Amino acid sequence: MRSLNNLGFVGMLWLVCTLPAPLFAGCLVDGGLLRQSLNCTGMPSIDKFFDPVTFSWKGKDYLTINDGNELELWDVTDPAHPAAKGQSNMNVDNMGDSDYDLLNYSICDDCRFGVGVWKLGTVVWDFGTGSTPVWSTRKFYGTSSDPRGAFTYDSGGTQYLIAKYLPGDRGGEGTLYRVTSPTLLVPIQKVDVPGTLKITNGIKMDGHVYLGMTDNYLYSFTLNGESLVYMNKTPMRGFMLRGKSVSRSGNRMVSAFMDGVKLWDVSTPAVPTLLWTQGGSYQYAALTRNFMWFSATSGVKSTYHLPEGGEPVKMDQEFWDNLPTYSGCDSEQGSTFSNDGKWLWLARYATVQKVDLSCCPPPDVIFADGFESGTAGAWGGEP
Repeated sequence: MRSLNNLGFVGMLWLVCTLPAPLFAGCLVDGGLLRQSLNCTGMPSIDKFFDPVTFSWKGKDYLTINDGNELELWDVTDPAHPAAKGQSNMNVDNMGDSDYDLLNYSICDDCRFGVGVWKLGTVVWDFGTGSTPVWSTRKFYGTSSDPRGAFTYDSGGTQYLIAKYLPGDRGGEGTLYRVTSPTLLVPIQKVDVPGTLKITNGIKMDGHVYLGMTDNYLYSFTLNGESLVYMNKTPMRGFMLRGKSVSRSGNRMVSAFMDGVKLWDVSTPAVPTLLWTQGGSYQYAALTRNFMWFSATSGVKSTYHLPEGGEPVKMDQEFWDNLPTYSGCDSEQGSTFSNDGKWLWLARYATVQKVDLSCCPPPDVIFADGFESGTAGAWGGEP
């Protein structure tokens, strides 16, 4: 396992966080780099960066980044100062002359086992039981049948996995397993969605699971003990492979696809309600309680503030239009917010950039009387 160095820095910011709420001008700050590739050459020994994901472990927050063939782990409990915790050592062979073969992975909060999908097969690994997750024992399940994706989740203190081409595969789009170790997967049921091909990834809510499939729709299931019960095909579409265009925060989800970007209320998971939409063609998205980020297939990126009970409001587009580049091959490969919503980590193939949102307005009104104009007249008292 090789160590990782934090290659970025956050300069001294002489910025007072008292911006008028409707304007949102200049609140985003470039935080520099978390990671940077040696150059733009694509080869297995030169890292490139995809699909950042956050998860919780025993009261701390962690960030994982797909660097092409392995996973990097960072402690981001203090998101302004990520601490590198090393790289995985899965050592899966590349397929032929391909360079970056880690296609997908799934980690859940406080879950001992994780799963990654490479072109040549699937790895189930053990994070251990210590105070910090570690790259411990693992099992590689080889196949030449293009597994595409997998999804793991916890229910009632037991961990489950949905994947294809593992021992005891029951067919369909995937098989549901109970996981007790990387080498002991107990098949429970066939996961069958008519008319689709394979599972890509998933999102779990209380008593409910959304599974992404290779047709880029999300499918709704309820949890019934150890079983998954199919409910319906939802109207939500998005990529859930290497780089995500579907993200959930609380009872809201964002989905970004070639039919537009859409914000949903999923408080009733079987019947998601559309809250807001914007036309266009999109490829990546991230969501937190206060903010939404998405990237168009044209490369244009945007961040929106999510006020309570109001329409999303675009903020600081100038920041994205003038975003610094650090290489000649920077291109979006997915992003994620910190759990406190104050930082965004943006994978851009040759870099991982940090964006500071800590000076962006909070979701609630600034003034006690409900006015948000920022003018003296909104403060009350004498005119």
